[in-house]
Amino acid sequence: MKIICAGVSSTIKTVLEKHEFGIFDFTSVQTFTKAFEEKPKSLGSMPLLCGVGNLDQLAHVPACMREFGFRSATIGIVESKIGGLSFEDAEVFLLDCGWDRVLRVRVPVSEQLLAESIRAVVRGYERKVFVPPPEKPDERTALECFDGRIKIDVLKRTVVADGRRLVLSATPYNVLVIMARRPDVCFSREQLMTALCTREVSYDRCVDAHIKKLRIALGKECREAVETLSGVGYKVLP
Repeated sequence: MKIICAGVSSTIKTVLEKHEFGIFDFTSVQTFTKAFEEKPKSLGSMPLLCGVGNLDQLAHVPACMREFGFRSATIGIVESKIGGLSFEDAEVFLLDCGWDRVLRVRVPVSEQLLAESIRAVVRGYERKVFVPPPEKPDERTALECFDGRIKIDVLKRTVVADGRRLVLSATPYNVLVIMARRPDVCFSREQLMTALCTREVSYDRCVDAHIKKLRIALGKECREAVETLSGVGYKVLP
């Protein structure tokens, strides 16, 4: 896997090279951004590992890179206690800028864990699927999916599966409606959270819980209508 390192210590770069990362090295984030402005296509196709001084600076990495138009996977890394100490004594924080959350790697951190964490972030980012907006708002009040076996009345907020009226709480119902309007799309957890626009869904695994409730309500006859695409997300069968 190729990766750009900007302002990353030689200790970390040595670890990545040992785990078969191909490194394009820049002395600082500023040096990289100047090079990126000159060669956006070649440098914009690789993931970026940014070394920053502290956790406060780490929080600004996502907005900074978006401002420069960098759209590939971006990971911020804070290295403390690196100087003069062995790698096992280091404290490392990773920020996956694609999902805006900090991945706290345990202390002492192993070389294997660091390499696997970075690789997992990049692969997860690459699997994210962009959902294009519909050409025009979907104002249908009657929806069907699963070969017509599941019928949704949006005005009455009712769902009937194989002739059986379901009892659904608000969020599982809304998840079903969102997916039923776009049966051609596989929605990631993040995209469902955004579409729901509710404080109730505050973390990505909460979406899994609502999908589980939806499948239970659909019963064994229709639960297969909600399909899981491993590593990508969920979709409803048309």
